[in-house]
Amino acid sequence: MSVLSDLLHKWRTGSVSDWILLGLECWYSNTGTPGQTISRPKEGDPVLDEEMATSYRSGVGMLLCLLKHSRIDLGNPVRELTKVLKSPTLLAYKEMLRIIKFVLDTATMGLKLVPAFTKGQLEW
Repeated sequence: MSVLSDLLHKWRTGSVSDWILLGLECWYSNTGTPGQTISRPKEGDPVLDEEMATSYRSGVGMLLCLLKHSRIDLGNPVRELTKVLKSPTLLAYKEMLRIIKFVLDTATMGLKLVPAFTKGQLEW
């Protein structure tokens, strides 16, 4: 039984909570450091200087572009990075670099939609 058919079966039988406990997070995995969350810095916490902050915002913008066009698997990690666009920390910068490394290592992954023509009709 495939993972998708197993998910559909669990959804139909009403045991979706079991599926979540068994690891639904693998579908929406965070490519950042496991167990690491990014939060807004509190008053007095160290933040990046303006040059590195600009680099951080640029990197997050590029990741958002990838997310929009072909890499929906980056949704959660990019969402985490956007939490601190106003005042990024060194931890957020390192997470951004980790996610960019993941993107480069998995450059051949992505979505590909190929239409099918059946009897002159376009089907997706």
